[in-house]
Amino acid sequence: KPDAKAQLNLAVMYISGDGVPENNIRGYVWFSVAKTQGNAMAANLINGHSKFRMTAQQIADAQTLAATCYNSNYQDVINIMKKLLLALMLLSPFSFADWDDVCY
Repeated sequence: KPDAKAQLNLAVMYISGDGVPENNIRGYVWFSVAKTQGNAMAANLINGHSKFRMTAQQIADAQTLAATCYNSNYQDVINIMKKLLLALMLLSPFSFADWDDVCY
């Protein structure tokens, strides 16, 4: 089962830019996923979305991405990790640009 507390922590990291590039959309996605998992703190924080400095369209896009990630059981993340591990084992090139197309 996914860890809602870890998802909340990842959201905070994206919102604050702590250890990752600041990205409000990605932060919102992870707050939304953690909220769906029942994390009350994520629910409270996401309801104050004005902090995210996002347009209504960006929020709608983030909500769609969060739903896609949650409903797919994060399969695209799992698949990209498999590709990364295979590339490392075979010492073949791997593009981190692929990460833009997965649930992040």
